Amino acid sequence: MNVTPARWTGTLLAAGTSHHVTPVAMRERLLGKGGERAAEALTTAVRARLGPAVVLSTCNRLEVYCWTTRRNGAATLVRILSEWSGLPRADLAPHLYLRRGADAAYHLVRVAAGLDSLAVGESQVLGQVRAAWQAARHPDCDGASASVPGTALGPELDGVFRRAIEAARRIRRLGHFDRHPSVAGIAVARASGALGSLEGRPCAVLGAGVTGQEAMRLLLVAGAAAVTLLNRSRHRVARMQGALPPHLADRVRFATLDALPETLAGSDVLISATAAPDPVVTPAIVAEALNLRRGATGNSPVSALLLIDIAVPRDVHPAVREIAGVTVFDLDDLASGCAADATARRAALDRADALAREAADAFTAELRLRAAAPDVATLREHAEAVRLAELRRVRGRLAGLSPRQLAAVEQLTHTIMRKLLHPPTMALRDTARLSPTVARRHRAGLLASTVPAPPKLQERRPDDALPA
Repeated sequence: MNVTPARWTGTLLAAGTSHHVTPVAMRERLLGKGGERAAEALTTAVRARLGPAVVLSTCNRLEVYCWTTRRNGAATLVRILSEWSGLPRADLAPHLYLRRGADAAYHLVRVAAGLDSLAVGESQVLGQVRAAWQAARHPDCDGASASVPGTALGPELDGVFRRAIEAARRIRRLGHFDRHPSVAGIAVARASGALGSLEGRPCAVLGAGVTGQEAMRLLLVAGAAAVTLLNRSRHRVARMQGALPPHLADRVRFATLDALPETLAGSDVLISATAAPDPVVTPAIVAEALNLRRGATGNSPVSALLLIDIAVPRDVHPAVREIAGVTVFDLDDLASGCAADATARRAALDRADALAREAADAFTAELRLRAAAPDVATLREHAEAVRLAELRRVRGRLAGLSPRQLAAVEQLTHTIMRKLLHPPTMALRDTARLSPTVARRHRAGLLASTVPAPPKLQERRPDDALPA
């Protein structure tokens, strides 16, 4: 039988950068301008030139996942990222990683489960992955439910994200993480280690988002005498102040950014986590704070000021590092502490990583099995055409049979066909274990050798998916 197997119609691609391969200064250039609008523009560009896409943008990573039918999709994706970022490909390429097929699916599961995070095992990224998926599914319908029929992603990419999120949830349940770390938690731990203890120390947090509020809570738990939470919006400050539990009211105060110099002057630690596009803590502000600090202490020695910047783009201007009496840690500086924490939890993380690989392999195999389905259908249609042709050929010799006897002949030929087709059908489905190129070659051989060509081959149906 001379039948070409179903055509290649797509693969999963992932390209991106993160704290693993890119210093914070480069992440600022990629992540720091434009926020959600920039991510939407990138999604639109990828969708127009490659196919359905999801863009995941957090403070520590920018990743694009897409399903494409283009064989040069990886090169095109790098070109799109270069054009979008304004960085020449030669400058951008060393800071990018590319994944295809099962490796891309495995990477997505690891990211969603928090296994690839700066704070390994943190749970916030799962919500960020889900939000990115939902935004891409329904780009014109904010907050759309995952159960709403219809999606801009197509069944392949939509299914990959659905299964990855399900797998990440299962990994978090079964991975036996004894605690849920976060970047804010690592920042507080680094502050405590640098100063010996936070017990009784005045502290401040710049930024009242989820990370800033988490930092405030953890500073209080660590024993800070008081925490000042600064935010640009007076309205938000007032709202948060009204929602503060009574037992914390005497240890927390709120202020706007106008009070930053005075707050720095009265604090030993500042943890900064805003979404500002430009530095908020400038050399001039720090110099003013240090002058106020010296004035308040008279002839007494001035304690060092510790600034921990967990924002991207960075909140603390790079020149602040050169000011005497100030110590600055950014996300790159915190990475070593994260690595030590991950080493201490290696057994649990290894179990979680094995679950991630198992889950990614399972749903990638399902996609490959679906890729074999059109060829299985072709095989059956081909055999059915042969069966019907043979029955027509001997119709004259069956003229004397009763309707019941004709039905028995029909059933007999069906049964024989099913039994004969069972081995090649299973062989076609078994190609799901192979790489796409090898699988396609195997299926071509199976289709060519299984049954003789019928008088007229039925029209082929298109392939569903064939991941790399």
